[in-house]
Amino acid sequence: PSATPPPLPEAATQETAEGAASFVDHYLDVMNYASLTGDTEALRFLSSPQCVACQRFSETVSDTYAAGGTFEGGEWSLGSAQVEQLVEVWSVAGDVTFASGTQIPATDEQPRQSPETTTAVEFQIGHSDGSWTMKSISGPES
Repeated sequence: PSATPPPLPEAATQETAEGAASFVDHYLDVMNYASLTGDTEALRFLSSPQCVACQRFSETVSDTYAAGGTFEGGEWSLGSAQVEQLVEVWSVAGDVTFASGTQIPATDEQPRQSPETTTAVEFQIGHSDGSWTMKSISGPES
C-alpha cells in the first residue's frame, strides 16, 4: 500500500447522492489502507466518535499492529449502492464484498483466515461544513 492514505476525491465533498456514494467508496479505501498499514489516523478523522463499528474496526487494527500483528488481504469494496437522503443523515446501502484475508494477531498467535464474502451493508453518513462523516455502519454482523 501507499505510504499515505488515499486522497479524498473531489466528488466525495459534494452533498449529493453521487457525493455520498463517492465518500463511502473513499471511506472503504481508507479502511483498507488502515488494515494494511496499521495507520488509523485518517480513518478516525472520517469517523464519528459515536460510530460503534468504526471505532471497533479502528481499535482492532491498532491493537493488532501494537501487538506485532498484521493483516493481509481482506479489502472491502462496495458494489452498486442505493443512496437516500434521510432527515439528518444520508443512507448508502448495497452489497459489500470482503475479500479473503488473514489477520495475524501477534507474532506468537495463530493466523485467523476469513473467506471472501458478500453481504448487505448500510452506511449512514452526515454532511456538515463541506465534509462527510461516517455515522454508522450496519449489516448482519454489526
